[in-house]
Amino acid sequence: MTNAATILDMCCGSRMFWFDKQDERAVFTDNAVPPPFAEALVRANLPELCVSREAA
Repeated sequence: MTNAATILDMCCGSRMFWFDKQDERAVFTDNAVPPPFAEALVRANLPELCVSREAA
């Protein structure tokens, strides 16, 4: 597979997907993402949705 496009495929629920876990491009997520990590992802990617608690 040369020059393959990168695809982000997120799912939820009872759907089953099969990935090559040895592929370095494969990233696995589930509902067990720790809150500090989830917060950091949102702050890094959606800063417009983050409101300071002091300003609220």
